[in-house]
Amino acid sequence: MSLLTRWRALSATALLVAASGVAATAQDDKANDKSDRVQKGEGVIVRIDPVKDDGDDSESRKEKRAARRRVKLTINTAAVWRDWARDQADLASKPAAPKGKDSVATQGQPSAPESTIVAEVGPDAKVLMRYRSSTDDSNEGSRTVSGAEKKDGTPESDGVRKSRKDEKAPRIGVTDLKTGQFVIVEARKGKATSLTVLKPVGGAQTPASEAAPKGDK
Repeated sequence: MSLLTRWRALSATALLVAASGVAATAQDDKANDKSDRVQKGEGVIVRIDPVKDDGDDSESRKEKRAARRRVKLTINTAAVWRDWARDQADLASKPAAPKGKDSVATQGQPSAPESTIVAEVGPDAKVLMRYRSSTDDSNEGSRTVSGAEKKDGTPESDGVRKSRKDEKAPRIGVTDLKTGQFVIVEARKGKATSLTVLKPVGGAQTPASEAAPKGDK
């Protein structure tokens, strides 16, 4: 084999190795991009697990842990808002019926890895409660009941007036989270950046604006 032929062969081999390295790097970058991608969805909390803190066990440390409680939520995004809201209305009319995690809307929906979001919720996450019309699944909820009534998309919603004592959503935190709640979650790398607990307004089949008492015109 001539020197020129050998040099060409070595050059071709080097190019193949370099190309393989670039392809591998591109695949790694793609995997990293996927892990950094924001994950967002809505559904029912089906499981809450405490996140253990292996830090100092002193009294002050325990108090800090209590104030900075972290939990890992498993959320079933296969649950449908209107079905869940209807189920909650049915449960409210039947005190003896199963509630929360045992409700039909929670247990009756299929759960699979592709329809499940697992996210850790801690003090860095923005945890809110918002109102949403029972028949409306098109928004992220409202801070007030009248706001939910105005957003439900029915003709009656245009004429909704704010009442004198309009109900505002209370402030909530991690310790207020329960299985069976319907939530909107946004997470990155398995940690929630925001979590909104939705509370239905209106009847099982009635938009909030139609169920709301009409004020004086």
